[in-house]
Amino acid sequence: MSLPMSSCRTAARQPFDALRTDLVPAFLLSASSAAEYIGLGVQALASAHGAQAAAIGALVGLMTTVLGLVVVAFGGGTQPLVSGPRIAATVLMSQLVARLVALPAIGGMGLFGVLSCASITVLCAGLTQLVLAGVRGGSIVRMVPASVLSGLLFGSAILAVASQAQVVTRCTLDWPPTLIVVGVGVGMHFAWLACARRFALPRGLSLFAALLGATAAFYVVDARAPAVAACRTFGTVGLDLSMLSRIGALQWPRVFAHLDAALLATLAGFGVVVGLIASLDTLIAAGSVESDSNRRALPNRDLGVHGVANVLAGLAGLLPVVGSLTRSKLAWNAGARTRWVSVFHATMLLLLVVAGTRLLGLLPKLAAAAVMIAMALDMIDEWSRQLARLSFADGVPRRIVASAAWLFLAVVLATVATGQPGEGFGVGCVLALFGLWRKPRALDVTIVPVGQHLCVRVRGALNCFSVDRKLVGPLLARPASDGGSSDVELDLREASHIDASACRSLRQLGAQLDSRGIGLRFKVSAAQGETRAALLAFSVARGDEIVSVV
Repeated sequence: MSLPMSSCRTAARQPFDALRTDLVPAFLLSASSAAEYIGLGVQALASAHGAQAAAIGALVGLMTTVLGLVVVAFGGGTQPLVSGPRIAATVLMSQLVARLVALPAIGGMGLFGVLSCASITVLCAGLTQLVLAGVRGGSIVRMVPASVLSGLLFGSAILAVASQAQVVTRCTLDWPPTLIVVGVGVGMHFAWLACARRFALPRGLSLFAALLGATAAFYVVDARAPAVAACRTFGTVGLDLSMLSRIGALQWPRVFAHLDAALLATLAGFGVVVGLIASLDTLIAAGSVESDSNRRALPNRDLGVHGVANVLAGLAGLLPVVGSLTRSKLAWNAGARTRWVSVFHATMLLLLVVAGTRLLGLLPKLAAAAVMIAMALDMIDEWSRQLARLSFADGVPRRIVASAAWLFLAVVLATVATGQPGEGFGVGCVLALFGLWRKPRALDVTIVPVGQHLCVRVRGALNCFSVDRKLVGPLLARPASDGGSSDVELDLREASHIDASACRSLRQLGAQLDSRGIGLRFKVSAAQGETRAALLAFSVARGDEIVSVV
């Protein structure tokens, strides 16, 4: 008998349900992230000259998000996955634009010619992602230890707070008023969360409450001690949608006349690097959504649809489209559960572009900084908190917890020290390989139906590199049959050892089985005290779900 596990999607929701659950998170995303999209667009053209550079950059940043949201919403497999420009890929594009502006042949074509030339790189990035999806490169992210991903989240949160601290310290307001503005914003965030728990209010409005509170506080303080222009508001003018028709594939015939083999190789090289970085960011974001939702992600499909989005972005002359961990986390914490949050978010941004940015221009930068700080604090996930609790608890499997905690700490330190989440991720992956020194390294899984039960026998090592691929994945991929199985028994008596990431994967497996009315129990030997303790400590199973056999 096999499991009814072929689909991990929830039942289709009625339009009214999507409107009720996803409209508020979409509004929150638009209110808190629109300035970020504009800032990333302006960053991409920071080295360009001319009065239109900032306006075009803002327009490109917003329209990149609109394109990415729509394509990923209707083509992606992991939802809600919020996509748009991201800092790492945008910085690389900014470096490329600076190099193109310095070339007489390309710079002489003006800003639109430079952007059209740079769009070839975005096209190459999309093709790189399509190749990675074709060779199933997206599945590799499941082999990454849980501590690496959580350490990356924690380190990124620290970097986000540090970047906003720079915004705060550049302001010329006296320190007490400045701290009041930021403190009111962050305080409103946590006050709303407390009220939401007590009065069943929507949690998704917490950051919007922070935005309104900090904005009101700023204008009160500013009336007494005005701030300089650099610290006031996001005033952006001069957006005109017709400018988009002057960049992208329509300009390529003119651009190609100025290209040589060396420059084409440079554009393609940048494209490959941007594609790899964008893929890593996207897969990490998809993994975070998978962990939050207890629904199986489709990483190769997500990688492929982002490749399609970037091919379209290249043709349109936009920035690279990347899955965003922070925005996807924000959407989930706000209550979004379907692809419609991305559709609503895209619609609101498009209305913002068409109707103008006067309303956005009224938002003070200190209020945006307060929102980003509050959002960064929300990035500290449950795995990070659980590791902290277990590190100071008694009676837990010390070796397993210590190994996970040290790896988590190493990733956090590497991320903060370098200021690059990608480098922190790389350090974590390299350090994780040292965990393979212990033998045996292989994992063998045998699945045997016994009546209404499914017996799964495990032999070897339960570690992050194999447990999802050889145990969790095959179980969830089994097709439905008549009746199905009522419960699953994992026989771990021949498992040599287990690590913390395997525990998290098994906990997610249990949650997905439970959502389908299927029980999960474990069988261990009396000598496997560490394995039993790990299953209990990491909330994989309760005591009555573990059977010890002498």
